[in-house]
Amino acid sequence: MRQFYYSGTEPLVAYMWWALRREFDLFSPVAIGHAGVWAEALGLGLVVVCLVTLFRLFRKEKELPAGAAAPVVFVVLTLSLLAASVAGKYPFGGHMRHQYIIFPFAVLSTFLLLDRVAERLKRRIPQLVLVFVAAALLIANAGQGWKTGDIHREELFTSEFHFFGKEYMPVGAVYVDQFNLIAFFSNVQDWTWHFDRNLIPGKIDLLRMEKEGRHLSVLRDLSRWKARTDDPRLYEDIDVAMTKAGLGAVAVFRLSPEDPGAAPQKTEQDRLSMKISRMAEEHGFVADHVMFHDGYVYVLFSRRHDRGDRLTDVNDSGRITWKECGTRAVCSLGISGRS
Repeated sequence: MRQFYYSGTEPLVAYMWWALRREFDLFSPVAIGHAGVWAEALGLGLVVVCLVTLFRLFRKEKELPAGAAAPVVFVVLTLSLLAASVAGKYPFGGHMRHQYIIFPFAVLSTFLLLDRVAERLKRRIPQLVLVFVAAALLIANAGQGWKTGDIHREELFTSEFHFFGKEYMPVGAVYVDQFNLIAFFSNVQDWTWHFDRNLIPGKIDLLRMEKEGRHLSVLRDLSRWKARTDDPRLYEDIDVAMTKAGLGAVAVFRLSPEDPGAAPQKTEQDRLSMKISRMAEEHGFVADHVMFHDGYVYVLFSRRHDRGDRLTDVNDSGRITWKECGTRAVCSLGISGRS
């Protein structure tokens, strides 16, 4: 979703125009995203004209109606989310699940405009024409949505889990923050999960998973929604949690880079890898396997004294796998990345 945050690599006005156009296409029955700049200007301009017309109609009434709150909230909410996107805090123009908060106010504003216009028409026949045109557009839009709205896609986070399973899952312990617990659980929900104990009060729990004789330990971070590579306390907490859980190695399922608004390039990846390795060394463990996928960071942390105990081998595909992950870690779970 990083494309839905302002990265600073393009002009701010261009990004805001693109984000507003994306937002328009999410809610409009007619998309303008590939129709050219004039169609985009017409679509966005139509929204502005409708809002201005609605506010002018409200001003002509003796008392400001309660319904006027809907378009006000719509405008304020849209501009607030756009500003949050520019600040790198919200994916404005992104997936529908993040934009739906705007939808009720857009619908209310649309029907308030129809109501006020119909009221000003006075005569019955023009009012009926307006109602029938609006109804026809709604039916046509519903029919089009019925034909094209069937979504076929793989489960969320499948590609991320496949990557993780391919590179890291021979290790028997996984660290996840609050957000990535959702991503991880969605791919292993058929395992049996058990709460073991709290390792760090208010911070990290130890969970146990099992399925058909395979076992996995999960360090669940309760204090971080999205853990970042530049958080020194993260390394401290993982150090304490590994010690208390008796783990020799932990694979970290997705850390956010220092700049969550943009996927790190090659030079930035090299710098981050060195920084992660240095911070891990400062806390008594080694960052063995730092990798980047879809803008996120994956890493294997292992104890320095366990590093020599871990034997490596090369499988038929030429990929190195870990035969042992420290004396207390459970390895070779047989999870190949296919959930």
